[in-house]
Amino acid sequence: GSNSIQGQIEDDDIDNCITFNYQQSEDGILRLELGVNSLSESQGYKFSIEDTLTTSDYACGTNFAGALGIGRYYDSDNASNICLTEDLKHNLKKINAGFSETSGDKRVALSMVQQQFEKYKFTVASDSYDTTICEMFDIIATYVGVAINTAISRNEMTTTQFNAVELEYFSISKISIDEELTNLIKYQKSYGAATKIIATIDKMMQTLLGIRQ
Repeated sequence: GSNSIQGQIEDDDIDNCITFNYQQSEDGILRLELGVNSLSESQGYKFSIEDTLTTSDYACGTNFAGALGIGRYYDSDNASNICLTEDLKHNLKKINAGFSETSGDKRVALSMVQQQFEKYKFTVASDSYDTTICEMFDIIATYVGVAINTAISRNEMTTTQFNAVELEYFSISKISIDEELTNLIKYQKSYGAATKIIATIDKMMQTLLGIRQ
């Protein structure tokens, strides 16, 4: 409709020099493609997108170009397969770190430095934070440290309980070496005494039989 990006471009004079197309990439993803028509390009016209939406906190922008993949540097869907776009792979001269083609334009570098003061929304577990990246790093480090100490304390408590239960179990179910050695000595002495009694009785029987003869 007229409120779409395509409708607004085509209903404006800008359509006289900018082409609006959808191009399917090699990976099958349909992407928006903006360019300069051949006539305007032959006359030296170029175009760029400047995202100037601001808030009371900082110049946040809408990420219009990033969301649509315009002027992107990378083709990937996760960190494991990140790579340069096919266009940049074949022509590294198209990589431009400046805000514009003007020599000495340091606005991109200044914007990167400004990131340390800008606030973003972060979520850790069930807690939400509206803070800077540096402050969020400190919060995460503290959160991880507390979580580790809690885990260590729980592990020590569980280990102590386990050792106590294991000791009680062994005292009931396992054989006591000291007790068994005591019983062995006791039974050995009893056996020795019984052997002497039997030997004495045998001598008495032999004596009685000798008297009878």
